[in-house]
Amino acid sequence: MAIAEGNLAAEMASFDAEVAGAASKRLAALIRPEDLVGDLLKIDYAEAEVLVHDHLRQKVGGLPLGCFLLATRLAPGSGAPPADEDTSLILLRVTGQWKLPNAAETDLNRFLAGQRVATEDDVWDAEGKTDQFTLHQLRYAGVKCRVLGTYRMRESRPSDWRLTFGADISNFYSGRGMKVYKPVGTRLSQIVNFAKPGMDDAHPLSGKRVPVGRLRYASSECVIDPEGEGVEVSLDPTDLIARRTALFGMSRTGKSNTTKVIAASVFKIREQDPLRGRIGQLIFDVNGEYANENTQDGGAENPSCLKNVAQHTRGAKPDDVVTYGMWPHPNGPNRRIVKINFFGNAANWTDRDAVIEGLETLYIGKTLIDAKLAEYGDKYIKSFQTTLLEAPKEWDKGTAIRYQRLILAYRAALAAADFEPPTNLSRPMFKGLFSVELRNAMTNSASTDGNDVALYQEAATIFVKDTGSWSEAIQGMKGLRRFMEDSRSGFQAFNTNYMRTHDGRKLG
Repeated sequence: MAIAEGNLAAEMASFDAEVAGAASKRLAALIRPEDLVGDLLKIDYAEAEVLVHDHLRQKVGGLPLGCFLLATRLAPGSGAPPADEDTSLILLRVTGQWKLPNAAETDLNRFLAGQRVATEDDVWDAEGKTDQFTLHQLRYAGVKCRVLGTYRMRESRPSDWRLTFGADISNFYSGRGMKVYKPVGTRLSQIVNFAKPGMDDAHPLSGKRVPVGRLRYASSECVIDPEGEGVEVSLDPTDLIARRTALFGMSRTGKSNTTKVIAASVFKIREQDPLRGRIGQLIFDVNGEYANENTQDGGAENPSCLKNVAQHTRGAKPDDVVTYGMWPHPNGPNRRIVKINFFGNAANWTDRDAVIEGLETLYIGKTLIDAKLAEYGDKYIKSFQTTLLEAPKEWDKGTAIRYQRLILAYRAALAAADFEPPTNLSRPMFKGLFSVELRNAMTNSASTDGNDVALYQEAATIFVKDTGSWSEAIQGMKGLRRFMEDSRSGFQAFNTNYMRTHDGRKLG
């Protein structure tokens, strides 16, 4: 019985060793001899420096800025014990050039070689122009890299080894070298599409990845080769749910299109389960890239048009995707128009903070109106756009009255432009905003124009009231504006006296 148990234990140990060796070979399969680019000379917890030769650089198709590299002491195809410290791959990303210790000498040799052919048609590395030993020395260069993390094989349970990635390195040695490889093709695809095994908080519908694009290290790439660097990049849409995700990129590199693909992929999770896969998304589409069809989408029938994604999703209803906007759009008959209170709603004018909070929608509305008027160049429109409505920092009774008068004038302009005031502002307030002196000056105007005099007197009569209608506010503001612009109205004399009694401030 003891012999049988011993044989069984030996068989199990042999099996475990075989499985472990196979796991190491899976890890080592991420590197190939033909992908060798150079040697790791220096490393710390954050950066690494790699020595490369032009021959190897050319052989692997170049080393673009940002490309991935793998540094290791493993030999390609080896089966070292997976628990050993050296049975790992360190993931690097190229961040720039590293100046070699002999840079001064090589720079001088390049300079002298360039001088020799400066007046000739040949380049300095042409046959017979520079000796082979010097050329060989000049073809070494240094590459600086950022350390991204470490790949290892981890035994999750007995005889079950899985590829894992940690976003750091646990140790490094200054006196031990590593070979550096450039992963391409399926090996690169494993890296860019690597996903950790399902966690406890994973979405129940996780596991179905969708393509979102392809890897592109440089805009000036020479050849699009799926077996080289241009591998497909995919993601699991459930990884984006209840997590923070950021998308960065230069202009014209596909950020908007990627956003469409991601949002559509999250929406289509409901095809797997109509209840658990129903994920709400709110997209602020400032430029109308997703709410409207464009030439890049290929028209309304193209599934990449995010507005129409419900039409191309099994089990989805047309109203599962709703677009909102400030204005109607000819290609969006079902768009819901968003209403905004352009007038604001400030109740307590003695409290500056309360006023600012109550007028928040008024400020937003002013920004929207200014943006809409930007295409016009008329002087009076520009004057309106440059009018500031921010509350003054210094706040007292007089300042509050002047600011309330400014807001009344702005609201009257909105009413004159057919903006509908909210129900709680159906009657604008005039009480306390226009002094007796101003009303008397308007009533007793020195103008000789009968129409102007009548206009000033009508405005003064309106301003006597505590409240009125918006048509009266419009008429009153028209009269006040004309009174202030008319050189014969008597306003100048009134304003001079006003400034004398108000610390030099003009009527505002």
